[in-house]
Amino acid sequence: MRRIKHIIFGCAAVALFCFAFLQLMSIATNPIEYAVSFSSSYAASLGLDWREAYDAMLGELQPKSIRIAAEWNQIEPEPGVYVFSDLDWMMDKAKKQGAEVLLVVGQKVPRWPECYIPAWFDSSAPGAKEQFFSYLETVVARYEGHTELAAWQVEN
Repeated sequence: MRRIKHIIFGCAAVALFCFAFLQLMSIATNPIEYAVSFSSSYAASLGLDWREAYDAMLGELQPKSIRIAAEWNQIEPEPGVYVFSDLDWMMDKAKKQGAEVLLVVGQKVPRWPECYIPAWFDSSAPGAKEQFFSYLETVVARYEGHTELAAWQVEN
């Protein structure tokens, strides 16, 4: 019985040592960097001035990476009418901060309710798919050359 306890203790000690060694090695070679997601509509739904919240997030957290959503209902409030002022503002602020941006486009983006489809959009209408692709192409064309844009996240 005593021998079994020694074997179990020895195995536990070896496992603990291996875990600690691997943990220390991963920190030394791969430092952890945090990124944040920001949603202007979610901040506004909390009763916040979303621009102040964005500025505070940039100033206090100083993230190296920010995920921002190009919510379709905000970008194209009417068919063919594109409003980029808020997204431009967030992109410019990220650039000034030196943060890279992961820009999310599509029908589904982060935060509840996830799908930000414009009220005017009828998915069963003829040409609905083309309207959606027009939104995607317009957003991509606008931001593809921005230096702070590091990556795209395309949803649905």
